[in-house]
Amino acid sequence: MTKKSLIIYYLVLFVLLVFTWANMTTLPIIIRLAYLSLLFIPCFKHSYLLAPTLILFLTTALLSFGYTFLPTEVYYYIAIAAVIAIVSVTVHKKFIPTSYGVLFVLLLLITIVNAVTGTSVEKVTFSLLLFLLLFLSVQPKDIRNVLELVPLCFIIYTLTCSILILAHQKELVMSYAGDLERVLSGSINYTCTTIGIGSVVGLIGSFDSANKGIKRIISIATVVLSIIVLLLEASRGAILAVAAADVIVILSQKVKTRYKVFGIILLAGLVYVLYQQDYFDLLIYRIQADDGTGANRTDIWESKLRYFWDLQNPFSILFGIGFNRTWNLGGGSFDYIGCHNDFIAFLVEYGIVGIGFFFYLLLYPFIKSSRSIRRSILPYIVFIVVDCLTLEPISMGYLPIYFLLFYVYLMKSKDVMDLTSSRYQQ
Repeated sequence: MTKKSLIIYYLVLFVLLVFTWANMTTLPIIIRLAYLSLLFIPCFKHSYLLAPTLILFLTTALLSFGYTFLPTEVYYYIAIAAVIAIVSVTVHKKFIPTSYGVLFVLLLLITIVNAVTGTSVEKVTFSLLLFLLLFLSVQPKDIRNVLELVPLCFIIYTLTCSILILAHQKELVMSYAGDLERVLSGSINYTCTTIGIGSVVGLIGSFDSANKGIKRIISIATVVLSIIVLLLEASRGAILAVAAADVIVILSQKVKTRYKVFGIILLAGLVYVLYQQDYFDLLIYRIQADDGTGANRTDIWESKLRYFWDLQNPFSILFGIGFNRTWNLGGGSFDYIGCHNDFIAFLVEYGIVGIGFFFYLLLYPFIKSSRSIRRSILPYIVFIVVDCLTLEPISMGYLPIYFLLFYVYLMKSKDVMDLTSSRYQQ
């Protein structure tokens, strides 16, 4: 199949997926298996399609659009990715990032600590394993193809799911604080995180001089519709992450100053129009009504950290107390479940060693990249860091964040290969 025919093939499958989401009844297993086969059979010949396929289809299913066709349990996709990776590594030249060994040690650390402290294997292990397997499906010659397809997949699922959320707004809305309304689609904070990723990618695409005509229109439409959805769902942490990343995008994009000014004017105009149409009312209310604890977050952080620093066991200080013990630690009520901060989560769950690996995971691609690639990577790193300050997407194994990290690491890897090739030619 040619590249064009592959795109058409997957677009047909995607349309079939999203236009059946309203069917609340899970389809017969034979139909689901047939669809899954159609989805991944081309990946055995073109292994570079694995990551874009997962990003587009599995993320859409995780957002509750398409779960009737696709299972959302990660271990199905680990099995598929493992087989494709084995075929790819066996048949073709393998591609392994320079950071692969360290990330594999992080996987072992997380798995062993959770097995010892909670006699369980947590979702973070599966998500990190899938993240590592994705690299093995990419051949060096295909990195450029993957880097072109991945942002397109982020944009397509964000635009599509934003349209579906807005189209079915009346079915998803609930009353909030009397006369206000809040749209609830799936797990609201993580839905907004997922939509936020596509919003940032869309803004970068709007400034990209290589995107012309329909590509630029789609990028701009993604930004506009995703911002509306974020305001309707009013997840403060996700909105803050998007806002911080967008600022970095505007400041760091290598375009003429007049284009930056024009972009700022358009964004400011969008914000003004949405404000006049009362789209900010819910967000403003949630900020004003907060008691200063960020919906109990500061109390949760204090409780978790106090317990950790009071530990007498050197092993626990170094390697943490695991996911299960940390999850239910402090307060003795539902309000204190989880950490609502990935930095605290990694420190308490996996100790001083774990938080060191966590910083490595976040910062390595930025630190080890050339200046030009850092400009491209920085908005995504800022988004992830800010999102991790109020949520736990990485320690809870939330796949869309791992997909974004895969994209960031792949940009860094391409940068290293380009630099190596350049030095060799010199």
